[in-house]
Amino acid sequence: MSFELPYPHRGDNPQAPGCETAVLIGTVKALRRRPLKSAPPITVDTFHFERGLGIVGDSHANPISPRHVLLVSENAYAEFSLPPGSLRENILIGVSAGHLESGAILRFGASAAVAVSFECEPCAKLNRVSPGLMRAIGGARGWLARVVESGPVSCGDSISRLTSTAPRHSRIWQERLWAAVEQLPAGTVATYASLTEIVGVPKAYARAFPRVLRAKPGVPWHRAVPISGALLGPEHRERLKSEGIEPAHFLHFPRSRPLMADDQGAQQLSSV
Repeated sequence: MSFELPYPHRGDNPQAPGCETAVLIGTVKALRRRPLKSAPPITVDTFHFERGLGIVGDSHANPISPRHVLLVSENAYAEFSLPPGSLRENILIGVSAGHLESGAILRFGASAAVAVSFECEPCAKLNRVSPGLMRAIGGARGWLARVVESGPVSCGDSISRLTSTAPRHSRIWQERLWAAVEQLPAGTVATYASLTEIVGVPKAYARAFPRVLRAKPGVPWHRAVPISGALLGPEHRERLKSEGIEPAHFLHFPRSRPLMADDQGAQQLSSV
């Protein structure tokens, strides 16, 4: 049984960036990489994109995440008089936010490229930078993007927007969750933990997944599961069994991977 990782990772390379028209929209002003999630980003002159993974050596590199790169316009710093790097962006761009939208493909320098995923949602941590910043900054918080073409990115590189586009993603996380689960084939499940990464939300959001998934008619909510089969209710178990999934099989399977129903015993995990 073949399986493709669900939304938002289809169309990672809709057209090779070097083979089409591109419009110059700005330049790279600064680069920051975060080797450890527990540490602040470090300023660098160059880093490397790896297609489908993210920034090499960055703690957010993840093959199933739409949050490989955080892009922030230098205009946000000027507007809110913020200290350099306080928005923890990976790439500070000399580009108006008006040039960015979900599905836009941006090329950096000669080859590296990202597909813009969705706006970065302001969180309460911004209020540590400046009181009230979470509410005030709005859409200027930045955009999250997924790496779709490998290559180096350096300070001063040109930023061009390609004429082709990638699939657009809703800025509403519930809609992204529905889209992800709707793409899971029968006989396949994904854990709540992996879905938080696929959808691009904090792990704590998983507590709301059962309620959100059942709220939209037609969504195969039963294909989203907790990490332990022991947490399933009777109806959930019966729906999985009807598709050939035995809850005991995914009791300890690796996180961040989809689960297949046709494996012989331990169940097959797709490659990313």
